[in-house]
Amino acid sequence: MKRTRAFLEDNNFKNIHVPEILLKPTKKVIVMEYINGIHIDEIDRLKQAKINMTEIGKTFSHMIIKMIHKEGFVHADTHSGNIMARKLKNGQDQLVILDHGLYQEMDQTLIRNYN
Repeated sequence: MKRTRAFLEDNNFKNIHVPEILLKPTKKVIVMEYINGIHIDEIDRLKQAKINMTEIGKTFSHMIIKMIHKEGFVHADTHSGNIMARKLKNGQDQLVILDHGLYQEMDQTLIRNYN
């Protein structure tokens, strides 16, 4: 989570949030802040909240591509239960990445083969 948060800050992804850790993690449990958001597969709710799904999708895609090709690591559990969107008080849409228990380090051979 720390590495992802630093990556997002370094790459100016201001509209992506990684929840804060509230208690010291164990090998089996991470207690994070509660996020009131909408899972990205809940299309009707996203529309109702007036969340720009195209921009959220672009943001997510850019994040994953930069993680792989610039950093050589990627969040390896990005199913719809772990990705949310929410509308901030200032009206901006924000992507929220949950469940930081599974990441994959990628060497240059794997990155080249991924292309």
